[in-house]
Amino acid sequence: QSQPDVYSVFQTFKSIRKSDVVIFMIDATETITKQDQVIAGEILELAKGVIIVANKMDKYEGSKKELQDYISSHFPFLWFAPVFFTSSLDGENLDEIIKAIKPIYEARNKTTDQYDIDGLLNATLKTNPPRRMLDQKVPKVYGLEQIGVNAPMFELIVNHPAAISAQYKRYLEKEIIKKLEYWGTPIKLHLRKKD
Repeated sequence: QSQPDVYSVFQTFKSIRKSDVVIFMIDATETITKQDQVIAGEILELAKGVIIVANKMDKYEGSKKELQDYISSHFPFLWFAPVFFTSSLDGENLDEIIKAIKPIYEARNKTTDQYDIDGLLNATLKTNPPRRMLDQKVPKVYGLEQIGVNAPMFELIVNHPAAISAQYKRYLEKEIIKKLEYWGTPIKLHLRKKD
């Protein structure tokens, strides 16, 4: 990488760390780069709210659906993020992009009622309980609690944390975002052994 590129990435990471909600802008006329994916990974790693914006739509020749699919295939881990299409020439969708920031910020800072959390957990365990992994104890889930905000943090209380697969943990994170309406922000889910 050239010196200016390294500086630019450093500045980008610094800005991400300071933000609650990141507007992640990509150029609709360029292919998504490894650097774009690294930046997206950093947004997820730091659990920041995110809005994906495809710019230069005035020069893009394909359909929005094709571009949406292309973006989704390169950033599947940002599935919860809204995607907007714009052009800095005509300002298309700029008001909608600005309006999308507030609900994501509010979602990051909301505390969900324990009754709703229990309802989600009970429904999830009924339809898709965690399965026993090879060489592990039978997994038992005792509860789910919210333990923090900005980014939203939850704790799953279990008999043995190693008995819960990474795949099941990701599934539960998705269910929390979808059913408890944390759209636009990742959540953190920790596993805790029951006392």
